Amino acid sequence: MMRMIHPLEDYEEKIDLMWELIQKHGKAVMCCVAGISRSNAIALGVLLKYFKMDFDEVWALIRKQVPDSRIRPGHILQLRKLFNTGFH
Repeated sequence: MMRMIHPLEDYEEKIDLMWELIQKHGKAVMCCVAGISRSNAIALGVLLKYFKMDFDEVWALIRKQVPDSRIRPGHILQLRKLFNTGFH
């Protein structure tokens, strides 16, 4: 089964919404069905965009905080494109 790759605009919208909620309420909870891919991808995007962190540093932090995190390669690809981080 082929997985859909979401448009960059979808990531931008969700990342900005999450940041808006954090700014308004001091924190926010992100959920997806299993909590191992999409929600972690958006968290990664928030840290990249608003905290200006390094991609690999953020990815290591997420894996430390959520050991079961398995962000799908399609999400990683799109986030790297969105933030021009290159590929390692």
